[in-house]
Amino acid sequence: MNSEMPARVLVVDDNQVNIDLLITMLERVGYETTTAENGVEALEAVAQAPPDLILLDINMPEMDGYEACKHLKADPATAEIPVIFISAMQETKDILRGFEVVGVDYIAKPFKYREVIARVNAHVSLYQQKQHIQAMREKEQEQYALMDAMRSQFIGSATHDLKNPLFVISGYTDMLENLPALE
Repeated sequence: MNSEMPARVLVVDDNQVNIDLLITMLERVGYETTTAENGVEALEAVAQAPPDLILLDINMPEMDGYEACKHLKADPATAEIPVIFISAMQETKDILRGFEVVGVDYIAKPFKYREVIARVNAHVSLYQQKQHIQAMREKEQEQYALMDAMRSQFIGSATHDLKNPLFVISGYTDMLENLPALE
């Protein structure tokens, strides 16, 4: 986890006991948490303050976790935020559906403290590293654009500075050609 600023985790579950338990676990190891009780609230919370990771229950009123994840992944502003499903649904088809909607991991309820923290730590670290790499790429692109502009300016100046003496020499050459020959 980044020591400068605590990572933000959005916990989405319609069961307050689960929310309280997850918040206690996450805050104990230094995460900043926010909560939502369904998919609609989760989308609103992400729009207000994008987290570094989302722990998302599947069975919820109004909008289930699968649908919320589809909405998140369809929006370029939120598509890269990792989503870990947390659900009592443990059949292979349910787990695979979570990966089909681009969830990064799946934790079965009842969840275990060490498993939750290990998975959250791993995915937050990967997400933050990707963000850091993206920021470095953007900075490199800005520096490249600046260097390219400086190169273009230098070439323009050098070309101008080289043309002036050539024009003078060319002018003298024309004058010498027009002088009567000395015999």
